[in-house]
Amino acid sequence: MERIVQEKLAQEKMPAETDAQRALAQKSLLPEKLMQEKIERERMEKEASVSSLIQSVHESLAAADRQDYQTALTVLSSRFEAESHKDRMQRWPVLQDTHAKLFDALQSTTINKARVNQEAYKKWDEYIRQA
Repeated sequence: MERIVQEKLAQEKMPAETDAQRALAQKSLLPEKLMQEKIERERMEKEASVSSLIQSVHESLAAADRQDYQTALTVLSSRFEAESHKDRMQRWPVLQDTHAKLFDALQSTTINKARVNQEAYKKWDEYIRQA
């Protein structure tokens, strides 16, 4: 992009303010206020031409950049989607294993509680029958 801006500047041959031009302006018979206005006007013209040059470069690149941007966005989104799918597939066995371990722990706790309750009931029943 910088190369394009430099080429456009070279094509327009924008005048550059040099020390010699400043010295010549100071030696002229114009009052100081007129010289300052002239220098300010030239500076503003330079800024306007540079900004219009930058704008024209941006406009010329905008269409190509939009297409490149869209292509890059499509490629990146497909890569992101593929990586996301891969990560989900790697997490799935871990998730299944975690669920299996939780189920086993819950099941063993439930069975153990039921067994303890059953044994307590049998002891209570035996105690009642003995009495």
